Amino acid sequence: MRNNFFVIVLFFLSGCDTGNNVDPVYQDYFIKYFGGAGDQRGADLLVNEDGSMILLGNSIAPSGIYTAFITKVNRYGNVMWERQLGDVNETAVDIELIKSGSQAGNLIVATNIGVEANSRIRILRLNQDGTGIDSVIVPLHENGVKQVATTVTSLVNDPGYVVSGYADKNLIQETLPVSDDNDQQDILVFKFDESLTFLGKVLNKGGEKKGAGIKTFEWDGGITDRLVVFGFSDKPLPTEASDGLFELNYTYDAPEYGIPTATGDIVGTPSEEELLATVIQTTSPNGFLLAGTSRTPGNSSGDIYLVEYNSSFEVKNLDVKIDLGRSLECVAADNTPSSGYYILGNETTLSGLKDLALIKVSYDGQAEWIRNFGTAQGEDTSAAIATLPDGRIAIVGTMELATNKKLALVVLNNRGGLTK
Repeated sequence: MRNNFFVIVLFFLSGCDTGNNVDPVYQDYFIKYFGGAGDQRGADLLVNEDGSMILLGNSIAPSGIYTAFITKVNRYGNVMWERQLGDVNETAVDIELIKSGSQAGNLIVATNIGVEANSRIRILRLNQDGTGIDSVIVPLHENGVKQVATTVTSLVNDPGYVVSGYADKNLIQETLPVSDDNDQQDILVFKFDESLTFLGKVLNKGGEKKGAGIKTFEWDGGITDRLVVFGFSDKPLPTEASDGLFELNYTYDAPEYGIPTATGDIVGTPSEEELLATVIQTTSPNGFLLAGTSRTPGNSSGDIYLVEYNSSFEVKNLDVKIDLGRSLECVAADNTPSSGYYILGNETTLSGLKDLALIKVSYDGQAEWIRNFGTAQGEDTSAAIATLPDGRIAIVGTMELATNKKLALVVLNNRGGLTK
């Protein structure tokens, strides 16, 4: 059955070259590495209209000190500039183009400061030439211990930013069936104005022992000043008293008169847990695609799980688990130039190591092909995917070479290959 649907391509890489001395395998389709001494790991990717790319990553020095870094490359993967972000022991997680206001066209980046147990969030603004503009450390809420960012969103209608992530259990007062005794972690969604002034929480709704905000969008469902927040939560399904499993969910928020009000929905299966990895706005039809992993409790991987809503959340176009008979973990997704979606993930091989996996999925949720990329004896993981203006596919991830790990930029044709 698998041979009828998939063509598997494995690329075995070795060596320890960096982005400054590795020529592309081909001019338009290539794999390049970036970084110096120590380990470098990919975090995110942003594509400009001219085809240049911003690569976000993190570096771990041999001493154990870790720092965030950012690199801009042209369409051939050649470095235009690179710089360190933030301070030592800071981890970059997300980058986005600023879409409106006085900083339109510049870059907004979210980082986490320190270890997760007492992490703080920083958001930074940079010019397209890498020059820092300003930054702010997100205020720690009352009685707070930690806060962790997953993404940052640039707002258009009301210029400003929203940070999504999670915090300690004291962020939101819980609702039944969760109490202070069994609460662990709350969904975090914070809003800032254009000057990076903190405006407060977007959500004041609990009900989960453990959850996280994954991505926030402006919602054009007919009501102004409304946001739609996507995340994962272990709230029980409506038909069950409690299942203790993670479920994909969305919540939309209308901060009218400064008072957040929220409603939402939960999707998933009672027998497995669904961990949301990413959300994208779809182009045909207009709406939202939620992409994650459906897995049995205790496993780190399983099957790709997709849910698609229309723009008003009145129609659920997809609610499907893609069973490929493989051990997969969803990481990212993007729209294809023609029809369907690219789903990026990690596949655990028979050796127990991971390879990058790219899957083309049609609008009706059918897998059309899958490609794998990895080093011969290394642990290789995905981070982000984006379609380039000319239709090529760009992937950022981490590949383990002979002596250490490097941020890898993989640029493929629209069939997922390294040749014409």
